[in-house]
Amino acid sequence: MLTCSTAPFLERLDLGEGVPRLEENELFDRPNAYKIYRGPPSKEVDDAWEAISEVGVVLISGDEVRKVGKDTSKTVKAPSHWGHGDDAYLAQVDGQHRIHCLNVLRKWMHYDHYFKPKLGENPGIIQLAHRDHCLVLLLQTLTCHVSLDVITHNWMDTQGYPVPDFNMNRKCMNHDRILEWQEKSRISMEQWDEIRPQEGDYVLPLWPELVELNKLHGYKVTYQNSTSFHDNGFEWGH
Repeated sequence: MLTCSTAPFLERLDLGEGVPRLEENELFDRPNAYKIYRGPPSKEVDDAWEAISEVGVVLISGDEVRKVGKDTSKTVKAPSHWGHGDDAYLAQVDGQHRIHCLNVLRKWMHYDHYFKPKLGENPGIIQLAHRDHCLVLLLQTLTCHVSLDVITHNWMDTQGYPVPDFNMNRKCMNHDRILEWQEKSRISMEQWDEIRPQEGDYVLPLWPELVELNKLHGYKVTYQNSTSFHDNGFEWGH
């Protein structure tokens, strides 16, 4: 069974000791370190979320690809002219993708602000699929790494039943160090924009839903032309 202990990033990151943290999480909004993430849409709130949910593409070795149960023959390899040799493969930190998904669901809570001006009342198949993908991804996270931290209860004035105390003392990974390492290790946007399948690369068939969408819009996707192709407007990497 794969666990976090098989993750190649643990060998690359200096996470230090676990960080003791009091997580204050009452039902209603209170002044604390997480207050900014609960706010209604604003530039300040968006900037805070973007800062912690950035997903960068980094490089790992073939041995590290195999260690996580993947096939190097089907995994995207970094072009040799990037200067990392013939054994560098594209990867992402899964935890960052999951925070990105939480941010996606946050935006869906405010559909009129984030989506309606551009998409109207019908967001379309890709945005709906992205939303549902993120929902299930977070469900998988929470049911795979089930928190066994303890929630106690308090009596509260006028309340007939015990009220859960959601404030929690935890020992956490140092997320700031993960973000710092990712920023130093990631490929550039220019590299991400230039990468295309090369002759002999394994290419998965397109999802049938997108095949139909491309037909509807008259797109013909081909990788024969390495400078022009249609990707349905969905950003997979950065």
